[in-house]
Amino acid sequence: MITPDLLVGALLGGVLVAVVLALTGALLWQARARRAALRARDAARRETRSAEQKAETARKNAESAAQQAELNKKWYDAAASEYDRLVERLRAVADVEAGHPAVEIPGLLHDCLAETAVAARCREAESLFRERAAAIRGDVAAAARSGVRGVADTAQAALTRLQIKIDEELDDHAGTPRYHQGLIEIDHLATQALHSLQRLRILAGSWPGVQREDCTFREIVESARGRIGPYLRVDYTYQPDAGEVVVEGRVAEPIIVALAELLDNATSYSDDRVDVYVQAVQAGYRVVVEDRGLGMNGFQRAEAEQLLSSDTPMDAAALKDERRLGFAVVGRLAHDYGFRVDVGAPSSSGGVKAVCLVPTHMIISIPPSADPAALGPGHPDWATVPDDLLPPDPMPVTAAPLKEEEEGAGGGEDAEAPSTTTSGLPKRRVRVPEERPAAAPPEPRPMGGAVAADDLDGGMESIFEALRAAYADRDPDRDPDRDAVGDLDRDPVRDPHRGQPQP
Repeated sequence: MITPDLLVGALLGGVLVAVVLALTGALLWQARARRAALRARDAARRETRSAEQKAETARKNAESAAQQAELNKKWYDAAASEYDRLVERLRAVADVEAGHPAVEIPGLLHDCLAETAVAARCREAESLFRERAAAIRGDVAAAARSGVRGVADTAQAALTRLQIKIDEELDDHAGTPRYHQGLIEIDHLATQALHSLQRLRILAGSWPGVQREDCTFREIVESARGRIGPYLRVDYTYQPDAGEVVVEGRVAEPIIVALAELLDNATSYSDDRVDVYVQAVQAGYRVVVEDRGLGMNGFQRAEAEQLLSSDTPMDAAALKDERRLGFAVVGRLAHDYGFRVDVGAPSSSGGVKAVCLVPTHMIISIPPSADPAALGPGHPDWATVPDDLLPPDPMPVTAAPLKEEEEGAGGGEDAEAPSTTTSGLPKRRVRVPEERPAAAPPEPRPMGGAVAADDLDGGMESIFEALRAAYADRDPDRDPDRDAVGDLDRDPVRDPHRGQPQP
């Protein structure tokens, strides 16, 4: 039987259980609510942190973009300034290519661009500019040389005709000494003009324009001496053992031109006498030109040696001083024909000692050795001197005037030989002396009496007749294909006095 106490106890127990369950449910709900709140708070914090991080990232990105933009602007400005600098560099390159001294090519303005494409493009542009400038300069120089050669050929041919005409006038007016003197002075000026044209031809890359026969050193020295103005200041010490050595005709004219340049240089920079002599050495023969001037300093000597060793044709675009082309002419000839020229030897007089060495293979023949004891300085042994160098006899000479040999006389093929070369220039014909009876000896004159004008003219005529007979033209007509400019030199060797003004 259920008692009230039991029922009360059961009710109280049920209530207690319900309370406990309610409390437990409330606690569980409260715990869940707290966890939900914590989760919501954490989520809010995470969202806040994420937003802050995004904002920071955006700020940093903005700053980085601004910095990159500023850096890009700096690079752009640097590249733009380098391209402006490139214009200055190309101007400097142009000055260097033009041969202007003390010109420096500027480098990059910004070292930071040294390993970039900007620097590479600048170097490529500079290289292309150099190549193009060199090509244009070469074309201009070649055109200038071609023009110089053409003008020189025409002028040289005209001067050759002038000298041929002078020869004809000398023959036609043999009895007029004063007229002869004027013609000889004109001929000397024409010879100097021809030499100047030869210099232009050589510097323009051409040959001297004259082909000679084999010549002796005596003839070479005298021919060179006749091509300068102050030839009277040149003292040639003649010795037969060296002066009569024969040089190959192929190199005779180049050696003469080179020696004339050395003589002109010596007489231009010295007012005193100039000594010339020929010596035998182990390697061949050397022609020495020694002046008594002030000499050259180290810089001038180095420049002269550089010109003497250069084989480059004349560059009209880089011509610094047209008055100082002598060594360039000599250097060009020495390179083309194989002889050597040096100006570095010491001179006992303090001036310049120029030495032209002619190698042994250019020597054709050597005369028998002369007795050294019989030879003094400047006093040759007359027994060994060729007849054409001996002084004329004091008696009037009956040398025959020259006449032009009638080619093809008596018929034959020679009668129809052309009188001009393939270039249209007149050809020299062989001249032979015309026999004429000897003149009677002159009547004795009273000593101390006045000399009549006719007697003076007769004596001068005899002297000129002797000179013409002694130094008559001896070379046959040359092959016109070998001499494109015509017969530019009338005889194999110019007379030492023919073509020079008389003192």
